[in-house]
Amino acid sequence: MADPVSALAAAGTVSGLMQIIDFSVKVLFNAAKLMQQDVPREAIPLAQLGKQYATISQQIADSTSMRRPLNPQESNMHDLAEQCETASGELLEMLNNLRIDGNCSKAKRAGKATKVAAQAAWKKKDLEQKQQRVQHLNGLLGTAMLETLRTTQLAFHEELSEQSREDTAAVLRAVKAAVDTVSNEAKRQQKKSARITRSLMFADMVRRRDDITTAYSATYEWAFDPGLTDLGRWLENGTGAFWISGKAGSGKSTLMKFLYKHEKTRRLCQAWAGHDTHVICAESYFWFLGSTLQRSVQGLYQSMLYQIFKGCPELLQELCPERWAAHDHDLDESGPWSLAELEDVLQALAHSTCCTYVADGEKRRRVPVRYVFFIDGLDEYDGNHRELATLIVGLGESPHLKLCVSSRPWNDFTNVFESQGRSLRLEDHTGSDIADYIQGEINKAKNANRERRFTSMKSASETRALVVEVTEKANGVFLWVFLVVRSLCDGFANGDSIAIMRQRVKELPHELVDYFGVMLKRLSGTYKRLTAQALFLAALPHHSEVNLIEAVSFIDLWPLHEQPGYFEDKSFATKYEFRQYTSNELREILLQVTWMVRAWCRDFLHLPAATSVYAECNYDIDLMRGGKIEFLHRTVYDFLMTEDIQTLLRKHTPGHFYEPAFERNIVLARLTTVPVTIDGEACRWYSVTASKLLGTDSVTTTDAGHLDSLSQLDRLGAHYLQHCCPGTCANHPGRSGSDQYYTASLGLANNRLYASATELLRQQDVRFARVCSYPDPKAESSLAKLRPADAMLDVALGIADGVDCPLSALDVDFIREVLEAGANPDASRLEDSNQPGKEQISPWVAFLIRCTGVGKEDADQRTAWEVAKTLLELGADPDVRVHLKPATVSLPVDPSIHQRYSRATLGVSDILRTLRPVDEETEVRALLKKCGSIAWRAQVLARREQRDITSPRDPKPHTTT
Repeated sequence: MADPVSALAAAGTVSGLMQIIDFSVKVLFNAAKLMQQDVPREAIPLAQLGKQYATISQQIADSTSMRRPLNPQESNMHDLAEQCETASGELLEMLNNLRIDGNCSKAKRAGKATKVAAQAAWKKKDLEQKQQRVQHLNGLLGTAMLETLRTTQLAFHEELSEQSREDTAAVLRAVKAAVDTVSNEAKRQQKKSARITRSLMFADMVRRRDDITTAYSATYEWAFDPGLTDLGRWLENGTGAFWISGKAGSGKSTLMKFLYKHEKTRRLCQAWAGHDTHVICAESYFWFLGSTLQRSVQGLYQSMLYQIFKGCPELLQELCPERWAAHDHDLDESGPWSLAELEDVLQALAHSTCCTYVADGEKRRRVPVRYVFFIDGLDEYDGNHRELATLIVGLGESPHLKLCVSSRPWNDFTNVFESQGRSLRLEDHTGSDIADYIQGEINKAKNANRERRFTSMKSASETRALVVEVTEKANGVFLWVFLVVRSLCDGFANGDSIAIMRQRVKELPHELVDYFGVMLKRLSGTYKRLTAQALFLAALPHHSEVNLIEAVSFIDLWPLHEQPGYFEDKSFATKYEFRQYTSNELREILLQVTWMVRAWCRDFLHLPAATSVYAECNYDIDLMRGGKIEFLHRTVYDFLMTEDIQTLLRKHTPGHFYEPAFERNIVLARLTTVPVTIDGEACRWYSVTASKLLGTDSVTTTDAGHLDSLSQLDRLGAHYLQHCCPGTCANHPGRSGSDQYYTASLGLANNRLYASATELLRQQDVRFARVCSYPDPKAESSLAKLRPADAMLDVALGIADGVDCPLSALDVDFIREVLEAGANPDASRLEDSNQPGKEQISPWVAFLIRCTGVGKEDADQRTAWEVAKTLLELGADPDVRVHLKPATVSLPVDPSIHQRYSRATLGVSDILRTLRPVDEETEVRALLKKCGSIAWRAQVLARREQRDITSPRDPKPHTTT
């Protein structure tokens, strides 16, 4: 059987020779036609045909001679080619004899022509036989060639199937592995890009944009008219920064949102960038009343770079090489973005030619990138405005980007941007837009109230007159128009005549601040007090000194729906009922509060549309944090901060609103509303909210109000653990039964959340504490060396490292449970942090030392007595001696104890007598007599041995030095 290489060579040869056969057929056909005409022609290319038959013969021989002898099929084809060559030669020779020499005279040519014609007639039959033989041989040769080609192809496939199956499979496996490697690497790079890009996001990055009103139908189209403004020409051909200025409330943000989204903007920017350049448009909106990032340069940088890298992730490796390398192995070792790093990336982007890939049919081609930034609200930036304007101009010097910015016409911006010569003043162009808006809203109001008869508005001219009056008084301030038109539409619903509406417009002041003052004074008594409280709460995050809340949630105002006097009580955080809500119930609450805000203070505050809040929130906790109550406009906040309005608000708000504890109570009150749709969500809500109160100063503070807040937070935490925690949530890892319980509870106790720590320990499986009764002597950590029950006891007694809780907070019942679970109060294992290497003390001794600092007739005294009695009844040594040398332990010791006793080494009875009144000392003696009896001690030791807790205690009394 032929090898595949030979077969391929033969197939190629035969395929080429088939073209010669086709040529020979055409030649012979023409020869036949000439012979039928009895006219010999010199143009018959039989000589060429003979040469091609010779070529066929030679190629057949050459295609195999270097590898093997000819097979029968190939030999037959070779013989046929030689016969064709001989026959065509004979035919050619006969035809050449019939030629007439063209160089002879005309007379000779005529004579020879007669002679040739006679010869042709005589040899016509021989010529036809020669021609037919050549045709016959040519047909046989073609058939032989086709058969050889078919046989060769079959042989090739058979040989390939038998000899190369395994090699082909190996090749396919190698190809698949290579493809998989490339695919996996591409996926890894995509994940890395997405991870770095996501790190630029922040919670409220698009919140301000979503809250901005969408442009009214057919408004702002003048912005692209070259006869009215230079903005369109700048978008298409301009460079640097284009400044849009306008009064407060004139609609700058709406215009910026309109420009960014408009298709004409994209088309003009693409024309500026060029056909073979990819253009990226990015937007950012400063918001003074938003989060820190919303009003900072860092937030601006993160927002812009997020949009750029999301559109062109391949730029990350070029612009952020260090962060890209830090994300290798799917790990983020780069940390949060710093302002310096963001500045470096943006400067690199501005001063280098970056490229990306764009689709070009089925291919992708590499093209340069240019950028257009739309930045709104420069006056909302919380920093130096001149420096910000200078930064904008500096970025605009790059040939790769340009910026369209907006702000109020403050001096810092005017001095920097006007010299650039690229600007427009918004109120100079919005007159027709305002008129269209007023007319449109009036028509809507008329259509919505068709059942009423407006006899005074039959004339369209009267309506136009009203529109003109409002437009002229607005002086380009769209926000003022919005508020006034809403008031006019209410008049339609009330059946007001045109005269009443025109009078209402005349009475309204044309300045926004004055307008807000009139609206506030018009509120009724009940609404005025509720509105004042709501306005105070909305402004609180923006001027607070403690900064516990970033924004007011609809949850904070919800109690007013059922208890209008809710905030009047100074201790409101502890008075409201603890309630659990599902997702549907929380959404209903959001709608109710939205209606409340509209009724009380719709000219001042608003909530985002419920549908937009739902779209942003995947969990109930996100809904509770995302449903923020916000000012209708920055001018409202500025108005509220004026001295006159602050004085007015104080008249209608309780005095405790201005105390430091008020904001802490708001945080605590939030925790009485619990989301329960998803397991663990309640605990996450508690953790996120409580973290505001657990700042760095929470543990060391001595402020009574703060301590009271921590105490309330502690009680709420214990309630969440008892009633809301599913047992496996990430915020309380100890609930899952792992050894993390001690670390988690100790962390709570260290934050003065003793009740929460105790509740977390209480819910441990007691069997877990008993089964894991033996410590690991080889362990390196002190925790692993402790038995679970002993670790619980340290926290329960408030003597664990870093725990500082009052004795009155100790849970006597839980201490009893821990002791019954096998905790040994007499095991000497607590080290003195002040004297390392000294003799260790037992939990029982450590507790007794704490008791020496207890005064008479207080809660600590009563609780300490109950705990001591429980410890003695469950095995604590009544004969232990406590030496009160100064700095023996890191626990508080009352120096006055040395004045009560003439000796520094005390017995249990000496300390317990300080916890009971003099007339009850007999109770102390009776307790010690019972717990010190031989029979009682024998029972204690027997119980310990039965539980396999420890070896018998050393009979010698323990002392501390």
